[in-house]
Amino acid sequence: SSTVYRVRLPDGSLRWIEAIGRVQFEQGRPRRIAGVCFDVTDRHEAQLASLSFKTLTDHAPIAIYQSDAVGNCLYV
Repeated sequence: SSTVYRVRLPDGSLRWIEAIGRVQFEQGRPRRIAGVCFDVTDRHEAQLASLSFKTLTDHAPIAIYQSDAVGNCLYV
């Protein structure tokens, strides 16, 4: 099982953490939790930026065109 949550560091910055793990039971009671945590801040912020861009383009009253540095169309 996994979950994503945010934490505030001592310097005040926010980071997004994904915790993946499982609970080990003994005689029907939780005995131990085994798992890992990953800093997924970059992934989370990229997803939010993508969602914001999609929301903007879906509701804009004009056409929006995005191209790369060479001029190739990336988004219409």
